[in-house]
Amino acid sequence: MSFQQAILSALTALAGQKFKTFLTLLGIIIGITTLITVVSVIEGANAYIADKVANLGPDVFQLSQFPRISPNFNEYFKAAKWKGIEYEDYVYLADKSKETLRIGFSTRVTDLLKYRQESMENTSVRGVTANVIDMERKLLQDGRFFEAIDDERRRQVAVLGTDVVEQLYSNTDPIGRKIFIGGREFTIIGTLQKQGSVFGQSRDRFVMIPALTLFKIYGQRHRISIVCQAPGEARLASSIEEIRHLMRLRRRIREGMEDTFSISTAETVIGIYRTITSGFFLVTTVIASISLLVGGVVIMNIMLVNVKERTREIGIRKAMGARSRDILMQFLLEAITICLVGGAIGIFLGLGLAVMVEHLTPFPASLRITVVMGGFLVSSLVGVFFGIYPAYRAAQLDPIDALRYE
Repeated sequence: MSFQQAILSALTALAGQKFKTFLTLLGIIIGITTLITVVSVIEGANAYIADKVANLGPDVFQLSQFPRISPNFNEYFKAAKWKGIEYEDYVYLADKSKETLRIGFSTRVTDLLKYRQESMENTSVRGVTANVIDMERKLLQDGRFFEAIDDERRRQVAVLGTDVVEQLYSNTDPIGRKIFIGGREFTIIGTLQKQGSVFGQSRDRFVMIPALTLFKIYGQRHRISIVCQAPGEARLASSIEEIRHLMRLRRRIREGMEDTFSISTAETVIGIYRTITSGFFLVTTVIASISLLVGGVVIMNIMLVNVKERTREIGIRKAMGARSRDILMQFLLEAITICLVGGAIGIFLGLGLAVMVEHLTPFPASLRITVVMGGFLVSSLVGVFFGIYPAYRAAQLDPIDALRYE
């Protein structure tokens, strides 16, 4: 029997007993569906976090009081007891640092925005230095961003997020117009490109003003986050170590004592998030593996029944010159084909569920060809592993005994 004939024989057997086939394939379908759905959603979520939460370049890191993200709430409770990062820390680091290419900082308050009769309450007002926009990878839509001179002279200029533009200036070009922040007049010099949302929360409901302008209006005793850029990704570790060393000196932290500040990179945030999702991935993988195991055992039993039912056929084929390895290959290919059919159905259902999750939640689904190929590979391995014993049993049948079988 040729390769094509073996596959055709398997498909014919599947089509001839639809209900039995469905029960045979159910474990494979459930297992592959679970694997494809989980892998697609988790990979999409990791990409989502990398793009929208860990929005720092590969050579950028952030110094702050609280970690940007942590799987352990105790980390936040512990950080709440630390002294906040202050403007004087930024001045100290900017003066002492030799390994860091750029150092900026940001701080924020919330206030009322107004333009004519329109207003937005409790809107984030971010005070940032002129170099932060590049380090945070924000892109301008129109106009310009702050320059160092705007910060030094405490100019009342503003750059708007798209939510503010859409709500206050829906039919008007905002560049050059005025906006009132907490009752104070600012001139709009730029707008930013839309950033979308994170977990359903908009990332575009804010206005940015020069950091020192914010201090002039709201006071300087606000905690800040310091953003640093190394002179290249290869020197990121040395730049982080320098900033950590300087902060420990400034805070007089003795050797052996832990830091009283947090340093985060994009990879730190992504790594922590992957730690959070790995437990979920492990549990679902175990469930999928159990389904595949059950499905494989069912297929092996069905194949053993098929061998018994087709004993006479095997005897006739051997009498006509078929070798044991031909019989072995025939039944093995049939087992693999059965598993591949179940795998194909599972892949289709898994991708469909991943797309459904994408539409119902903020997480995108990563529908990559490698995920599909992985599903087919797992199906094939199940077919080989659980099909080899029935195929071996068929190949070892004595042709004379097989011809006598009724």
